Amino acid sequence: MNKKVILAFQGTGKTYFCSKNPEYIDLDFKEFPHVDGWLEDYVETLKSHIQDDNIKGIFCNISKELMDKLTEEQIPFTVFAPLTNSEDYEDVKALLLGRMVLRKTQTPQNVGWIEKIKAHFDEWCDPDFFGKTTVCPVSLRTNCIEELLNRN
Repeated sequence: MNKKVILAFQGTGKTYFCSKNPEYIDLDFKEFPHVDGWLEDYVETLKSHIQDDNIKGIFCNISKELMDKLTEEQIPFTVFAPLTNSEDYEDVKALLLGRMVLRKTQTPQNVGWIEKIKAHFDEWCDPDFFGKTTVCPVSLRTNCIEELLNRN
């Protein structure tokens, strides 16, 4: 079975998509306490999902550390993210940030995470952030997981 590991930007609908498609997993960073060794634990959990025949794909948050670790472990992945050099970047940024704010799960932890995303959004969407990694760009026409999956 060809498993897809997809690193998708916040607000693209990973959680919603997975709630409607149980053959996909949303492996959210929030589920892993950020203490020493958390990334190794996260990747080990990811590997166990890759081995599960009932799982078609695994969605992960985007981080430079995770991209580097997956590359080191030779785990292929796809990235779905808005890019600062795209024509509709500012509109996509507003859309994705709006989705995050409108979530029904407004816990103090999520509010802190949303503030961090707002502060680093442009940095995390700069094409240089991704290095040689191929990015499937999020745009106003393709701004949710289902649309992006259909393109890839």
